[in-house]
Amino acid sequence: MTKNIDLNALVEQEFYLGKVKLKGIMLCEPCAHLEKLLDTKVIKELTHKAGLRAQIITSGDIAISDTITVA
Repeated sequence: MTKNIDLNALVEQEFYLGKVKLKGIMLCEPCAHLEKLLDTKVIKELTHKAGLRAQIITSGDIAISDTITVA
């Protein structure tokens, strides 16, 4: 979970999560499966806000308090 960051802006961008370097690949949109699991309507509220798929460029440990910075 992130806060105060525009995940959409990280698509096709390299960035760091702590010391781990990543590249944003594509947005991860919410799906009907998630609505079924949660038994509530979430697709409309999460569209373009649900997450980001990223390629790992350099490996390492990620901690809960790590910050995201653009490379």
